[in-house]
Amino acid sequence: MPARGEQALKPLTPLVGPEFLPVDEAFRISVKDNEDYIEVYWQIAPGYYLYRDKLSFSVDLEPEMVSGITKDDQYFGKVEVYYAELVVNLPVSSGSVKNEELLVGFQGCAEAGLCYPPQKQAFSF
Repeated sequence: MPARGEQALKPLTPLVGPEFLPVDEAFRISVKDNEDYIEVYWQIAPGYYLYRDKLSFSVDLEPEMVSGITKDDQYFGKVEVYYAELVVNLPVSSGSVKNEELLVGFQGCAEAGLCYPPQKQAFSF
């Protein structure tokens, strides 16, 4: 018990915000060259999401992917996003991507309030 006129000291809670994963851990991306298509796969960490309209591919192939979830996003308004994982298939016409480089663009955010800048990653075939 504190002496008369003294106040008990209370432990201070540090004012620290949430910790965020590095972008390559929040959005683990891999590319697999199959016979008829190129598979681009993202494993998305819990609490993070990717924007559909921020996906880009450097080849003139129409991407095939499932529909995402509609979200009212604090940065971009109503958008389509992906949680947990995303698979994009790029159909391959004979020789269209073989022996070339595929540049994949994406952008995502953390639910806790961090939006990563747009990312680009290159893959060779």
